Amino acid sequence: MISKESSYVLGKNIESFLIEKLKKAKNRVIVASPWISYKYAKLLSEIQEKVPVKIYTSSDFSQFHIRALRSLIEEKKEVIAPANKRNIAIGIIIFLLSIVLICFVNLYAGIVGILSSIVLITISKGKYVIHYIPLVSLLRIYPPEFHVKLYIVDDTVYIGSANLTNSGMKNNYEVLVAIKDKALADALDELLENTDLPLYEIADFVRRK
Repeated sequence: MISKESSYVLGKNIESFLIEKLKKAKNRVIVASPWISYKYAKLLSEIQEKVPVKIYTSSDFSQFHIRALRSLIEEKKEVIAPANKRNIAIGIIIFLLSIVLICFVNLYAGIVGILSSIVLITISKGKYVIHYIPLVSLLRIYPPEFHVKLYIVDDTVYIGSANLTNSGMKNNYEVLVAIKDKALADALDELLENTDLPLYEIADFVRRK
């Protein structure tokens, strides 16, 4: 017996059952899906502009999944030590003069000059670190065995078999059950946030070819 606070869908093309609700979220959106399509990743980043979005997914390295998650990550470069342009210019001049020395004057002096110019240019290039910042409130990437398909929109929980992919939302024969229950939504939100699976570093995932 399905209560008045519950509904379900079984079949193909279940997109409207979930996606329209995601777009209309007022308080929170939580997505637990092993695979995500680029189209839906972009949608989640747009939803983040209105409400907090948390995403839990797997470290599957298929290209479509990597592309989707990369669209949810911003690369920021933090300069630790600025480049010394004056020293770099001097290093280039020394390098060019050393070439002339090698060709016309003294081989040994020219080699020493080239090595010195390389050292000077290298230490003057500056230093920076790259930070990978999620464009959503929370992005966690778990090992491949993470297989949860769970969505929370405000106080409604959607549980079923569908991934947030084109196949899951449109092509496959899937099931989703919607249960409107704030206590259940809060409990599952807390469970997901405290999952003890090991995490993949976002930086390692982004650099994956």
